[in-house]
Amino acid sequence: MPRHVFSFIVGGKAGQGVKTAWIVASRVFVEMGRDTFQNDDYPSLIRGGHNFSVVSTAPGAISSHYMRAQIVVALGKRSYELHRDHLAPGGLMVYNSDELGEAEGVGLPISSEDKKYPLPGLRMGVAAVLCAALGLEREYLDGLIARSYRRDVENNLAYALAIYEAARPRLFGRFSLARGEGGERLLGGSEAVALGVVAGGLDLYFPTR
Repeated sequence: MPRHVFSFIVGGKAGQGVKTAWIVASRVFVEMGRDTFQNDDYPSLIRGGHNFSVVSTAPGAISSHYMRAQIVVALGKRSYELHRDHLAPGGLMVYNSDELGEAEGVGLPISSEDKKYPLPGLRMGVAAVLCAALGLEREYLDGLIARSYRRDVENNLAYALAIYEAARPRLFGRFSLARGEGGERLLGGSEAVALGVVAGGLDLYFPTR
């Protein structure tokens, strides 16, 4: 893996908020001015099936994802078993202790804490773990949630802060990332293709599903 690349993997059951987690993780990196490349596993559409996402970032250009991760967040037992071999040397495994009990890594009560709030769904717990591991202060997490959620901000904030405070004593500042000089813009693949079509001078574009 090239120097200065940092990868973050989150895995869990369909319906546990894996997609939301990678979107917010990517936002954290982009707001640091870093280039970011995200890749989804082909998702399970069956609730309870396994899904995962990889977000790789660098202070300069990056054109692919890298499976050797500095941080893996496993929301369930299957994710833990599948992704523990994807840890880079010195990498950190964070797991949902409500599903795994005692295991190697840092266990956090992600599910049981989540159930204290309306409409449980693991909300912003993964983002809180990432912020703690990167040494980002609580004030940044507050703003991140406000920027990421338009509804139910109060409950999302309360849940995220509970996970952040549980994680902080065990992993705060474990990783230090250099800021990049990129812009604060995150594009999906379809958006990038559409912009490329326009830049190429085409005046008609027929999107497909």
